[in-house]
Amino acid sequence: MKKFYILVSLFFVVTILLFLASFIYLDKAKHKTYYYVLNLGGHDIGTIRIDKFDTEDKLIYKSISTLPFSQLFTESKSRIVLDRRYRLETYSEDRSANGVTELLYIERNESSVSFLARFESEFAYLDNIPIKKDIFIFEADCPVTYLPLIENYDFRKGGVQGFNALSIFSQFSLPPMKRLVTLTSVKDETLKIDSKKIKTENLLLKIKNYPQGSIWVAKSDRSLVKLEIPKEKIK
Repeated sequence: MKKFYILVSLFFVVTILLFLASFIYLDKAKHKTYYYVLNLGGHDIGTIRIDKFDTEDKLIYKSISTLPFSQLFTESKSRIVLDRRYRLETYSEDRSANGVTELLYIERNESSVSFLARFESEFAYLDNIPIKKDIFIFEADCPVTYLPLIENYDFRKGGVQGFNALSIFSQFSLPPMKRLVTLTSVKDETLKIDSKKIKTENLLLKIKNYPQGSIWVAKSDRSLVKLEIPKEKIK
């Protein structure tokens, strides 16, 4: 009888541990973190951390860029909120340096977006900017804006696939510009990052009136490994 109680106790202990472990696993599965080094003209100038949160009803992407030697802003924070169908809800970006701040906020309302920008005590606002049904935020030098595009690219189909996007001007006082961003899978390639070899798929990035770029996506989990815009010397 004593052995029976011991076995029952062990069963409950193991069950509780498995239950707790499942929560830990789910928490990790719903939160991914990516780290990048920003290189300009062959010199490392900063770091970028991106966090993706996969909640019950939203997809949230957060990015922190640190550029300690930048002549303008030394830190930039971005946040993208999408629904489960990748429909844009809000986008915000906050740049700062030596006490100076610049803030951008975009909010979607059905078939339009509202735009607000603030620099110190000055601000600009524009309401009801018409947009197409499927719209993404895209900034060529901001890796966090690439993730939703990559997640919506059909790798089984391949070829040229286009995405409607809003791009932000460097001057926040100007409203976002509508663009068509295309991704084209061209080849598989193995990259060596530090001492690790990663199998990737190379895609070409094309935007009208902007230099062509390349991105490399991991074959294992479709995460962004590398992006490069040669003409801008950005890597």
